Amino acid sequence: MPRPDPRGLAALVVLMPLAASAAEGEDRNFVRDFVRAATYTVEGYTSVFSQTFPSTPDRIGDDKAVTFWSKATAKSQAALLGGLSLKLALFAVYSAYEDERRGVFASPDNEKPYSRYLDFKELNLRYDRKAFALILGRAPVTVGLATLYSPANRYRTLDTTNPMYPDDLGAWQASLDWFLGDNTLRVSVLPIEERSLSPHGGVSRWLGESEEGFSSSSSGTGSGGGATGLTLPAGVNAQTVFRNRPGYLLKFSGVATGVDYFAAAHYGPSIFPTLQNPLGNEYTIEMPMAADCSGGATVTRGALEVHGESIYQAAEGNDDQDFVKYVIGASYRETAVAERLGFDEITPVVEYAGEWVTDGQDNPGVTLPSEEARPLRNSLLFKLDLMPSDKLTITLGGVQNFSTDDHSESIGLEYKPNYNLTFRAYWARFKGTTDSPLGRWDRNDHLAFGVKRVF
Repeated sequence: MPRPDPRGLAALVVLMPLAASAAEGEDRNFVRDFVRAATYTVEGYTSVFSQTFPSTPDRIGDDKAVTFWSKATAKSQAALLGGLSLKLALFAVYSAYEDERRGVFASPDNEKPYSRYLDFKELNLRYDRKAFALILGRAPVTVGLATLYSPANRYRTLDTTNPMYPDDLGAWQASLDWFLGDNTLRVSVLPIEERSLSPHGGVSRWLGESEEGFSSSSSGTGSGGGATGLTLPAGVNAQTVFRNRPGYLLKFSGVATGVDYFAAAHYGPSIFPTLQNPLGNEYTIEMPMAADCSGGATVTRGALEVHGESIYQAAEGNDDQDFVKYVIGASYRETAVAERLGFDEITPVVEYAGEWVTDGQDNPGVTLPSEEARPLRNSLLFKLDLMPSDKLTITLGGVQNFSTDDHSESIGLEYKPNYNLTFRAYWARFKGTTDSPLGRWDRNDHLAFGVKRVF
């Protein structure tokens, strides 16, 4: 059966409202409203790396000392008729990193691991009524409340091909939001199994100094988790299997005085890979089907905010370990002491991310559970924002993985002379052994400069 072509879908979605507005007369000009509502963003970054990778007969990495990465985004939305609206966000990327991207417009059920030069971030129809809203197409899927790392926010597709500039691509979905006062109940069908995109092809420097047999994966962490994946046993070759299974999500979001909270349940493909060999003669890397439930809350009292969330996953058929991933953390918006020190504001954020394995994997057809591929299992994350003025922010941040004894630190500077223009610079370093998530990036210490412009 031929795969659906998103370019044809895009044309259909645009042509339908055009026909509807023509039928209604010239009092509703969808194209005019859509063009007028459009915003455009252009950003570019130059990175300078201080180290190269040792070449081997099996791998010659892309370890250029200076690289350039840029991205342009266009987005807009406009009403069609009777509460129906169309929203679109399109991005284009140019990267000097070798073999980082291929082609344009991935099909919805794309099995290839490559990021595209041109693709949709959002493409959806939304029907709004007073009591409910319907969403159909590619749109954001947000679950979780944590600030630096949210284990519950795992249903979206992330592009971490360049993990310093991760991008949230949402998910193809059919969703119903039911409004219950200030609360919302969402029911979503995720009809297409999508995989987050990670460094690939053997040349990316973001695969790092990976040992032989390391298979990378993206586990929904953005840049914080390092290079995660599975290390295959010596002599084992495995293919990644794509089965294109749907998922089903139920989420409740609530608010009260000083409290935001959520609860969610999901059944569908896991995002954590396992190594399977059910027949004893062919190894495959597969995402097992799993049921999971999650919940969390954030409490704000004056300048102090405290939050926590967790997610429990149970794999179908004992195809993986059953486990709980959780985060607890706090932030504090300090102004009084900050003013005495010459700052407008000082905001520290600290989180601890942990994991508890509730049941081991005992399926004889599974060679390796997903444990190595699950990021931030015993980790401390922190960020400190120092604001000398409302235009200038200095950010210190870092991650310490206690179980694998690897860590990263960064310092950044952001200057925003007005709403439309931002200048950025940052330095990042990574330390640890070459079999640890952040240690694999040990030779990726770099200094980056960039600019972002909104039109």
